Amino acid sequence: MTPVTSLGHHSQHLSIAHQSLLPSVGVLQTAIDSAQSHGILFVASAGNDGLDTDVTPHYPSSMNNTNVLAVGASDDTDDLWTESNYGKTTVQVTICNSFSTVCIVPLW
Repeated sequence: MTPVTSLGHHSQHLSIAHQSLLPSVGVLQTAIDSAQSHGILFVASAGNDGLDTDVTPHYPSSMNNTNVLAVGASDDTDDLWTESNYGKTTVQVTICNSFSTVCIVPLW
């Protein structure tokens, strides 16, 4: 894996289809730590299991780094989508789960 900080781009994109496909949390932690040391924001889905990620961690969104922004889903009335993971300390923002509505709702 080539660290994103060594690619020389102004922005980076890492797409992980499902957390079970992660090579290991340790490898991902190293990459997020490196990104944090270079001021790179890491945006991750909070997951779609309807779980409290304060109790049941979801990776990579539950990584304990200041540069990780965990994004949950809300419905078109700005309520938490029933299948979205949530967490008072582990999910920072929700975004509408609707193609016809554009909204971002901070949770703090």
